[in-house]
Amino acid sequence: MDRIRFLLKKAFTPITIMVIPHENLKSLNLKVPFIGILLFLLVLIVGAFQTYTLILNGLKYPFLIQKVNFYTQKFSEWNATVTALKETERDFRKIFSSKSKDKVLDTIETSYSGDIDIENLMGEIQKTAERVDEIKDYLRIQKDLYMATPKGYPVEGNISSPYGNRDNPISRERTFHSGVDISATP
Repeated sequence: MDRIRFLLKKAFTPITIMVIPHENLKSLNLKVPFIGILLFLLVLIVGAFQTYTLILNGLKYPFLIQKVNFYTQKFSEWNATVTALKETERDFRKIFSSKSKDKVLDTIETSYSGDIDIENLMGEIQKTAERVDEIKDYLRIQKDLYMATPKGYPVEGNISSPYGNRDNPISRERTFHSGVDISATP
């Protein structure tokens, strides 16, 4: 008992911390109990650990950034392909607006080089559409997870019966309770 009193007395014994400025200003004296300094150091260590953990978790996100950049690039390519298709369609409409076969053939020889590879283009469009579907599925799953995650208790009140094994209030037997009961006022 005396040892506990001695430890408590030492823990609450104030320590004076003096801050002395370089100029002719008044010095600052702080009296802090020894336990206060220990608690401050503990909070500092826990805060440093928490910051370190957050930094490590933050390093995982560049993978997602790379993935988003990859898909952004693919969308850009897809958009350029669609734009090229629209221009080609416009050219074809202009060519085929001629009424005579001779004019169509003459226009094709002079204005259209025929460089477009339709099969390759269709393959790229198909791949891009699949990637878009993958992104949509991923975003839908992430949204479902977010919406399914509880954001707190459904009502304010005290937990009257926790999750897990408990004495059943009706049968008085020890049973597993798969929910959480909250007593609330109406």
